[in-house]
Amino acid sequence: MSNRPPEPLDRRQFLGDCARLAAGTVCCPIVTAGADQPRELLTELIEVLTAGDRDTALHRVAIELRAAPCHDIALDAVAVAAAMRIRSDVPAFNHIALATHAVRQLLPDVEPAVADRRVLWLVDRLYRDGGWRQPALAPGQANANAAATALRAALDDWQTDAAEQAVATFAAATTPAACFDVLREYGLRCHQNLGHKAIYTALLAELLPRLPPAQQVVMLRSLVRSFMIHGRSERGVTFAAAREAVADLPAGGVAIADATARADMLAALRGNDPANAMRQAARSWRRGITPAALWDCVLLTAAETSVHDGGDAALHAVTSAEAMLRLARRGGTPAEQALPLVQASAWQVLFRRRGNPPPLDTVAVGDIAMPSGATWLERCLDTTAGSPRDRTVRVFALTAAQRVEFSRQLRTHVAAAATDVHHVKLGAAVLELLPQAAVITAPALLAAALQHVPEPGPLAPELTQLPAR
Repeated sequence: MSNRPPEPLDRRQFLGDCARLAAGTVCCPIVTAGADQPRELLTELIEVLTAGDRDTALHRVAIELRAAPCHDIALDAVAVAAAMRIRSDVPAFNHIALATHAVRQLLPDVEPAVADRRVLWLVDRLYRDGGWRQPALAPGQANANAAATALRAALDDWQTDAAEQAVATFAAATTPAACFDVLREYGLRCHQNLGHKAIYTALLAELLPRLPPAQQVVMLRSLVRSFMIHGRSERGVTFAAAREAVADLPAGGVAIADATARADMLAALRGNDPANAMRQAARSWRRGITPAALWDCVLLTAAETSVHDGGDAALHAVTSAEAMLRLARRGGTPAEQALPLVQASAWQVLFRRRGNPPPLDTVAVGDIAMPSGATWLERCLDTTAGSPRDRTVRVFALTAAQRVEFSRQLRTHVAAAATDVHHVKLGAAVLELLPQAAVITAPALLAAALQHVPEPGPLAPELTQLPAR
């Protein structure tokens, strides 16, 4: 994040002003953000975000961001507050918690004022979406083995309340980290709700180690309830077979990435049978094909779905695949690394059932002219010249050096201007994936992002009305 020096502020006077604004809300005593006190500040911000009103919360977070570069702490506080204020077991889901990771991905290398405003945008959205309260829940009495058995039974039976109670009991009997180890694979169980369950699981895999134990349990309770949206459905039918397929897999290959294996994998992903795509991924892994090569096929077909459909539902083909890739990279055993891949393969087929996306690895650049403009982003977004498809082709026409510059411009623009949570998540996911993407997959991902990038222009009122630096 930014390394700017802190600005001199009368912090206690500011807190007094906030308290008066809140009409009786009591604000916590201030603790300066620093390397030796991050959790104290985190706890305070969580209390402000869950007990104070919108104005108090916005101004308190704004003052902390001005005093020190504490964007990471503020984002963690928003994630916990979102779990406490927004239900995750309904179709609308808890997008604010999910967006904290996307914002974290976007902030490196952007201007300090842009980073501040993007964090404050999330705080504002928290108050727009959060009218619920996570109820208190006392852990039950059980030893570790009994608690683990109860948790798995509740998950397998799709029992929402029992699973949440079992999470609290198991976390108390062992540790929240041990509880998450049981939950991790269930985040990959079901494609229902457009992959949000996997995205939430990937968020917690990275977030939990930064939180105190009590806040970890808050997040785990929210996570397990999210697994139960819509209950059993055909969108989870590959889970049992996927578990079996990865149970005895060797470590991922490190050298083989041949053209035939890529063609076979792409054919399965572009087909109509999710189980076949899952089996093809497992077979390719067993043959020694590099996981990176297999994931590249998944990401290419995800980009094809998003480009072809253009809707918010289709963009989750990319955001869920990116989250599952992060889970795979954090897996300790071959099975933990491969399960996200085989399930992501099955899910891509389910996403593609909305239409029949044409391949993007056969795009012919031809003689498409690049419109004039100040930046590569503006040229590719230009809707006054050519057909909608030309936007896709223009990205493929960029050289490698031009794509690097385009990506930098895209990061700055999404961080500064996007106001839809889904579009922020997609832009962040694409930018995170680009460094490892293959020659064809990189422009395909950029084309997917272009479908949902706001046109360059003045900031939306939603962003301009937030507290300025």
